[in-house]
Amino acid sequence: MALIEAGRLRSPEERVALYLSRVFWPGVRKLSLSQEELGHLVGLSRQTVNRVLRQMERLGLVSLAFGRVDILNEPALLNYPARA
Repeated sequence: MALIEAGRLRSPEERVALYLSRVFWPGVRKLSLSQEELGHLVGLSRQTVNRVLRQMERLGLVSLAFGRVDILNEPALLNYPARA
C-alpha cells in the first residue's frame, strides 16, 4: 500500500517513465499494452498517458504503435522527467 501511495505523489511523466522502465527486462524493449491499460496501471487517464507518451516519442525515448510501446532509449527514459 505504501508503494501505491508513493507513486501517487509523482508527476504523470515520472509515473509512466517509472512503470515503463521497470516492466522491461534487459533485452526486452516491446510492451503490448494499450494506453488505457497503462493508465489503469499507473493511476492516470488514457488522455494523460497519451500526452506523456507522445512527449516521450517526440524526444526519441519510445516508439508508439497500436496497442504497443517500444523502448528506444532506456537510459534516457530513466532520466525522463529531468529531460522534459
